[in-house]
Parts: sequence; structure tokens; C-alpha cells
Amino acid sequence: MNRIDLIGRLTRDPELRKTESCHVRADFTIAVNRIGAKEEQQQADFINCRVWGSQAENLAHFQGKGSQIGLEGSLNVDTYTDKDGNTKYSTYVLANRIEYLSNKKGEKKEESKEESNEDFSGSFKMDEIELDDSDLPF
Repeated sequence: MNRIDLIGRLTRDPELRKTESCHVRADFTIAVNRIGAKEEQQQADFINCRVWGSQAENLAHFQGKGSQIGLEGSLNVDTYTDKDGNTKYSTYVLANRIEYLSNKKGEKKEESKEESNEDFSGSFKMDEIELDDSDLPF
């Protein structure tokens, strides 16, 4: 089983990139407080993460440095050969699901679900408008 659940703050704005095959990804780092660390000596781990697709675009658009997020994902290790022929390893958490917990450090979301155009999953819903049957094409 390879599952990771984290809550932390973005240490920098997510870097949005597009691959040659036009897939979108965001690379980012989150600071996660260690459990059991005393308040005076708070320690954090800085964890590299990656997310793909529309979640990557949404993260880069709506969240920035200092934002608190929760994520569910798995640990990935990629290997590659550098220009000198040495084998290198890249370890990161591949996020499957991301929830936005605050916009900036210390700033919690204050809007209720009804007041916002955004539902809990981070996707947009359309404003309700009244239609007359004569407006329908069928």
C-alpha cells in the first residue's frame, strides 16, 4: 500500500508546466509540521509534490505561497541519467486529491458554500438562471 495524507503550507507559488504532449502539471513544496515537536522548537519537513491536469491548473491559479492545503497521494521515485551519465533519483508525492484549507497564511476561508461560486471539491458550479421553454432549442 502506498498512500500519503498531508496537511501543510505552500513554501512557494506552484510552478505550472506543460509537457511536449500538452499535459499540464504543477510542482510545489509544502511545509508539514512534525508531530510531537514543541511549540518553541517547531520543526517542519519540506516535501516536494506534483499534481497533473485540471487540479494543477486550479492549484496554480487559486493558491500561492503560504496557503494551507490538504492532499492525498502516493510516494513516487523517478530515475534519470544526468548529462554526465550519473543516475539520479527524484522523490516526490504525487497528489491525487487536493483540498484548499486557507488562501494565505493565517487567512481561513470565510465564505459559506452558498455564497461562493466554488463547491467543496474546488470545481465551479454555474449560477442559476431562469429559462423559458421558448429558450430551449428542442
